[in-house]
Amino acid sequence: MMHKHILIVTTLFGSLLVSCGDSEGKEKDTEESQGQEQVAADTSATESSVVEPAVATPKDPALNEIAHIYAGLEVDSTSALYTLTQTPEWQEYHNQITDTWNNYDTVQHDKVEDFREQWLPAEVRGGRDLLYPFAGADFLYADLFFPDAENTYMFGLEPLGTIPKEEMLDKGYYNGVVRATRDLLRLTYFRTNWMREDFKKNGVVPLLCYFIVHRGHDVSDVEFVKPDEHGNLVSVDPDSATGARVEFIDHRTNKVRNVIYFQGDISDAALSKDLAMKQYIENLPQCNLYMKAASYICYHWQFDTICQTFVDHAELCLQEDSGAPLRYFPEANWDRKFFGTYVYPIPLFTDRIYRQKDELKNAFANPDQVYELPFPLGYHSLAGTDNLTLAIRK
Repeated sequence: MMHKHILIVTTLFGSLLVSCGDSEGKEKDTEESQGQEQVAADTSATESSVVEPAVATPKDPALNEIAHIYAGLEVDSTSALYTLTQTPEWQEYHNQITDTWNNYDTVQHDKVEDFREQWLPAEVRGGRDLLYPFAGADFLYADLFFPDAENTYMFGLEPLGTIPKEEMLDKGYYNGVVRATRDLLRLTYFRTNWMREDFKKNGVVPLLCYFIVHRGHDVSDVEFVKPDEHGNLVSVDPDSATGARVEFIDHRTNKVRNVIYFQGDISDAALSKDLAMKQYIENLPQCNLYMKAASYICYHWQFDTICQTFVDHAELCLQEDSGAPLRYFPEANWDRKFFGTYVYPIPLFTDRIYRQKDELKNAFANPDQVYELPFPLGYHSLAGTDNLTLAIRK
């Protein structure tokens, strides 16, 4: 009889355990379900609170559209300037420009970008501004080699110019753009004598915008400037300006960037009198330095001080042989690599005032420090004897 009671108690106790277990399990399942629902709700709330960054738009959309039109690029059919792209002369110009850039893409573009990613990756470029002396209107190669420079500082003798008005955009203007840009796209540099003639009418600013939009960016604003006595830029009217700042929106990053171009003589003698410009240059941050088709100016004794100033501001320098002499980049302070083939400059640049030495010739004679250059660039492009020097400060 006692066994029967024990059995009954055991059975009842087991039932209670099962009952309690079921209850606890249900409560646990309910808690887990509620927790999952709360997590889902929190996640949903977080996702809904994430605000996508606004797409930057040009300050002056009409300016951007004008630049696209005289660059031979189409604009939206809703644009007030759309009818300019429907004329026979613009259509002919558009086809010509398209063929020119297709050829450039085939011969040059991808090879330069591949070279950049191999030898000038982002961590090497360091996100620094770009200093490009003796540049003319060559934003194209500045942006190809240094696409993340927030500010690009360019110097040249060519006039500033202004963005054309709508009524100026005719066959004559389009032909002028073709003449002014064809050498850079075909030879990879502007020929100095021709450039002065071609740029005389329209100036550098329209051509900077031309190359900016062909790189896929949007022109946002153009401001005419000059440095004050402290080297700070101030806004002035175009007739008083010695420089222009072109603001644009980078299509890859949605960031605002600037090209600042200055017209004028920056020889040592000229800067000793133009103290505002001298101070502006001295105020520049540490930059990447790029020089191409620079007429061997830094070899000339009249540019010793300014070239040293440019090098002092450089953490990295990429140049072909017409840039700064190799003596500015001693091995003790710079890691140096050489690309392509070195040949002596043409007789025009071997006059004794240029003080040509055999430094580059000897450097290129060492195969252990010379690498392939898979694209034409600079004065030797037609001969196929192009070269580049890459110097990185230690």
